[in-house]
Amino acid sequence: MAERREMLPLAKIAHYEVHMMVQEPLRLERIWRVSAVDEIIAHLETFNGAHTVKEAFSAWRAGGAEEVGLALLIDTPLSAIDEYASQCDAVLLMSIPSLGKQGAPFDDRIYDRIRALHTKYPDLT
Repeated sequence: MAERREMLPLAKIAHYEVHMMVQEPLRLERIWRVSAVDEIIAHLETFNGAHTVKEAFSAWRAGGAEEVGLALLIDTPLSAIDEYASQCDAVLLMSIPSLGKQGAPFDDRIYDRIRALHTKYPDLT
């Protein structure tokens, strides 16, 4: 494995989180393997069978990520993470219905989703 290199001089005191809004998140794994990224979050909706969430989590952790997580769009049921919750360090709940489109209005349903997530998984960030 390549040695991790620092992205910025602040790498030792800053926490770097990558939120990947891409179609095939595992394909970018090598980029994060040599960086100072601490946490990687990818959208559950982008795992389309080519690579699994479990494969991605394993690769990212092997590459040095201390934390891994999933992001969910507003209309994706929270139950979609049930299979992965024990392996997740964080879940990022989005208040938008789709990726790749700027200017979507804020959806107030997100507040109920946050409460529901914390009720179901109280220890999950």
